[in-house]
Amino acid sequence: MPRNPMGANPTRACTIAALLCELLETHVKRCDGGGHGEDERPLDVISDVHDTGANIDSFASCDTETGTQIYLVLNDHAKFRIAVEAVSSS
Repeated sequence: MPRNPMGANPTRACTIAALLCELLETHVKRCDGGGHGEDERPLDVISDVHDTGANIDSFASCDTETGTQIYLVLNDHAKFRIAVEAVSSS
C-alpha cells in the first residue's frame, strides 16, 4: 500500500522544506567529493551570468505560522531566507 494513498492529508510546507534541505545537503556532499584538495573542490553556488561563486556555510529550517523558512548562509557573507508556503490545500 502506498505511503500516501489518494484522499489522505495533503503534503505540508514543512515536508517540502525538509526535501529542499535534503537536496542542499546532498549537493554540498557531492561538491565536497568533487575534488581531492580544497582548491579542486567545485563551488556549491555558481553563476556565470552574475559572475559569482560561493560555498554554503550553513543552512537550517524553521517552522512559522504561514509555512517554513529556510535560512542559507554562504561563505561570501550573503544570507538568504527562503519561504516555503502552501498556496493551496486541495
